[in-house]
Amino acid sequence: KQEQNDTLLYDPADPRFDQVQSYVVAILTLKIWEKYAGRQLNWQWIPWDNKLTLVPHFDNARAGYNRAEGEVRLFFIEDPRLDKKIQGSQSLEIVAHEIGGHAILDGWKSSYQNSTFTGEAFSESLGDVSAMLLSLHSNQVLDKVLHETQGNMRKSNVVTRQGEERSYGLAITRGLPPEKAKNHIERDAINSFSLQDPIENDLYDFSQLFTGAMWDLLCEIYEKQLSREETAKTALIKARDEVGVLLAKTIDRAPDRLESYSELAQAMLLADKEYFGE
Repeated sequence: KQEQNDTLLYDPADPRFDQVQSYVVAILTLKIWEKYAGRQLNWQWIPWDNKLTLVPHFDNARAGYNRAEGEVRLFFIEDPRLDKKIQGSQSLEIVAHEIGGHAILDGWKSSYQNSTFTGEAFSESLGDVSAMLLSLHSNQVLDKVLHETQGNMRKSNVVTRQGEERSYGLAITRGLPPEKAKNHIERDAINSFSLQDPIENDLYDFSQLFTGAMWDLLCEIYEKQLSREETAKTALIKARDEVGVLLAKTIDRAPDRLESYSELAQAMLLADKEYFGE
């Protein structure tokens, strides 16, 4: 509850910071997908309720989206690997992932979660793509990415790398020294996964296949915009939004039960022809 004259600006050590941070990221994630879809997106439990509850301090590592309770639970746990408390509500990546890849998609295509392996993998991928697209709505992040890559979007960067803190903790657990562990990344949209790789039994690796394809598409659109003498920043913004719109239209046209990525590819080709005329 907002108090009178409350600016909602809190120190990160204040629990209210987590409440505001998770709420703002959740709202922004919903807004960008509604912008790309061109309409209001509802939660899975419409029509009886249109509220999603955020739980910013869920004291359990197994947090996440819970359809039955209409909640997104954000973990708040002590991590002995890092010797610190990890707060999911403070991470844009984590909140955007749970909202975009799970809560929003569950209202869009409710059968994708807990049904087929490909549907669940796409849900994980959409979570990562949601985090990337939302990050690219920040001018500060746009500038940082362009500086880090020197304009080459095919280089790993602060947007493509997902879950650096978690990756570091896992690397420490596996015995890597800190100086090497800090360079260990579990999930990166810049990856070499292909359908020929033996990843069909690893949900998260399989999800990275689609995430990588979406980043490759963004790179192609970005490079095309650059060839039209757009500035790098303008080209990246246009690529971001074209990927977002195309993916939203793809989800609209995808089957209700997803059996393979080829079905998504077919839906994307149809969406591209209908929406962009290509």
